[in-house]
Amino acid sequence: MCDPTGGVALLVLTAASAAAQVKAQQDAADAQSQSNERQRQTTLATAANNNTQVNLQGQQTREQAIQKLTENNRQAAIGIGKATAAGGASGVEGNSVDALLGDLSGTQTRYNQSVTTNYDSSIGALENQRLNVYANAASTINGLATPVQPDYLSAGLKIASAYDNYKNPKTTVITKTT
Repeated sequence: MCDPTGGVALLVLTAASAAAQVKAQQDAADAQSQSNERQRQTTLATAANNNTQVNLQGQQTREQAIQKLTENNRQAAIGIGKATAAGGASGVEGNSVDALLGDLSGTQTRYNQSVTTNYDSSIGALENQRLNVYANAASTINGLATPVQPDYLSAGLKIASAYDNYKNPKTTVITKTT
């Protein structure tokens, strides 16, 4: 039996077209998912490297502070030793020597407090930097495009519509008007 309306051919073409469209949509979604995963891995690796840098800066800052405190204490000990020796050699003792030693000790304390304050500020800044590393990584990952999944419903409706047209062909009557 011959199908003069081409209904079977149209049904097959519609089904093939819908299947190809769904396949293309799935391929695009898979490609986007793969791209997202590569970007996520790169972002996490970058964040880890940046965090390592922040940790290294923190260690260097700590070592510098310890070195400066050690130097301050050494200089204060030298100053106190010289003052004590000079006072003893010249026979000066009592309140004058105590005041001088107290002044040297106070200076050492102020210098050490300054070093400690600077260290605490630097560590606070590094902690903020560390938080920014993770915030930037999360922002980058959260900003990745969401893969669009295939539209199976539209494909099914196209096929169903073609099938309906095949089963219930619509005839068109052309009338001539004069």
